[in-house]
Amino acid sequence: MLDRKRAEEQIAADEKLTSISGDIETYVTLAAKRPNSDSSTIVLKDLDRELSAAETYTAELETQTLLFGRNRFTSNAIMTIKPARLY
Repeated sequence: MLDRKRAEEQIAADEKLTSISGDIETYVTLAAKRPNSDSSTIVLKDLDRELSAAETYTAELETQTLLFGRNRFTSNAIMTIKPARLY
């Protein structure tokens, strides 16, 4: 059950990243077609907004991966506690 949920989350994240990548590619193509026009300025603003959203989303994915990772529900962390020496 947990493997299925994890797989569905990964598929959804992959689909969203693919969509974001396609949107960015489209904006770049549109901006390149008319480099010195008013519509290019609007497209560049939209591209900047899309890049910011992509950066935010990838940062969230990185954080989730670092916090939960592959062993999301079965983490076996090892920690060593050394007592302080009082002199």
